[in-house]
Amino acid sequence: MAYSSKMTMKICSKITLLLFLSLISTACTPTDLASALVPPFAMTGPRNLSYLPGPRHELDIYRPTFSSNQNLPVVIWLYGGYWQNGSRQMYRSLAYPFTSAGYLVVIPDYRLYPDVRFPAFIDDAAAAVAWTRLHIASYGGDPSRIFLAGHSAGAYIAAMLNVDHRYLDHADVPAGTLKGVICLSAPLNFIPDNPALLGIFGSGTSPDYLNTQPRTFLTPHQAPMLLIQGDKDQLVHPGSNREFAHQIHEHGADAIAISYPQMGHLGPLIAMIWPLWFTADVRDRCLDFLHEQQLTHPSHTPPTRSSHS
Repeated sequence: MAYSSKMTMKICSKITLLLFLSLISTACTPTDLASALVPPFAMTGPRNLSYLPGPRHELDIYRPTFSSNQNLPVVIWLYGGYWQNGSRQMYRSLAYPFTSAGYLVVIPDYRLYPDVRFPAFIDDAAAAVAWTRLHIASYGGDPSRIFLAGHSAGAYIAAMLNVDHRYLDHADVPAGTLKGVICLSAPLNFIPDNPALLGIFGSGTSPDYLNTQPRTFLTPHQAPMLLIQGDKDQLVHPGSNREFAHQIHEHGADAIAISYPQMGHLGPLIAMIWPLWFTADVRDRCLDFLHEQQLTHPSHTPPTRSSHS
C-alpha cells in the first residue's frame, strides 16, 4: 500500500507526539527533550575548548560520527536567548541538522547581560570565529568554508559580524572568511523599548544607537545571507527580515528572505530539530543555501544533496 505525503506526515506527527509525551513524563526540560531525540552516536567531537581566557569563552565541536572526511565545511551556530540566557550545552540538537548532512558544527558560548552589554557578545563571537579559522583543521574542518548560523539574538550577532567588518578585523579574521550567514527570526531593525534592551543597547536616541543596527553597515562586500522568519513572530516584527533583504539588495549584496505564514518566533528553530524536519522545509532551505554558496565559490566539493537525509 502506497502512503501519501499527507498520510506520512500524520503518522510522523503522532510518533513525534508520543515521543515528546513520554519524555515530558520524565520532567525533562525542552532542551533536554530536543537533545534526547538526536539519534545516539550520530555525532562526535571535543567539548569545553577555550577560545579565549575567562568565563563563557568555551566551545563544543560536533562532527558526523561515521564520516571519514577530514575537510568538512564548518557551521558556527550562535544560539539565542535575548542576550541574557543560554548555554552551548542546550543546543546539541541544533548541531545535528548540519552534521547529518556532512558539516562540522561549532557552538560557542558568549558573555551575557547583565555581566556585559553591547558589543561584548559580538566581540566574543568574533573571537570564536578567529579560533575556528586557526584551529578547525585539527578537528577535521575546512577553514576556507566557514558559515555562520543562529536564531534570534544569536542571529543578530551573526548578522552584525557579517555587515560590520570592524569586529572580525579586530579579531584578525581576514575579509572573505565567512562564506554565508543563516539568520532565523533575527531582530535586524529594532528600537530598545524595555528595561532589558535599554540596559543591553542603550536608548534609541543615544549617539551609539545606529552602531547597534545591522542596516547601518550594509555594503556590497558581505557574505550572502539567508533570512528566515515566521509571519506570526511576536518578538521580531513580521516582515522585517524581508525588508532587510531588500536593503541588502539595494546595497548590491545577496540575500534570500523566506517567510512561513503559520510560524511564530520559535517556529523556524523548532523545525530544525529532529524529528520535526518534516513539519516545514526550514532545514532543507538552510542546506540548499549552504550548498549553493559552495558551488558559487567551489574551492572544494560541497556535501552531496543525497546526504540531506
